[in-house]
Amino acid sequence: MAYVFELAVSAETIEASPAKQAVAISPCIITQVTIVQPEGCVGLVGTWFMYQSHQLYPFNAGAKFKANGAPIIFRPNTEIAEPPYELTMLCFNEDDTYPHTVYALIEVTLLETRKGGVLEQLGDAFSNLFLPGRA
Repeated sequence: MAYVFELAVSAETIEASPAKQAVAISPCIITQVTIVQPEGCVGLVGTWFMYQSHQLYPFNAGAKFKANGAPIIFRPNTEIAEPPYELTMLCFNEDDTYPHTVYALIEVTLLETRKGGVLEQLGDAFSNLFLPGRA
């Protein structure tokens, strides 16, 4: 399952007052994040993600992702298990002339899916065979 962000950032959008896009998410494990700052951003656009009241990515507080066309891809395996279930992408744009659009794809495994997985079902089946009193 995946969540998609697309955020247009006006020229001269400062870091202290960034453009934002919040997405409601389900309890999950974030398995992969892909961020694309298209060519032309030339390091003038900064992107980061917040969960609850803290910076989630990049992990080091105050850092921002910057690029120029090359996708930024990482596999954090971050569990999102506490409400509120909302992920926010924020961006600033130091370009004094052009707006830029940042794209992100957040791939997840839902926690409900993992709990009801095949291994758990097999475990239940085997325990029913070997434990007296279980039907």
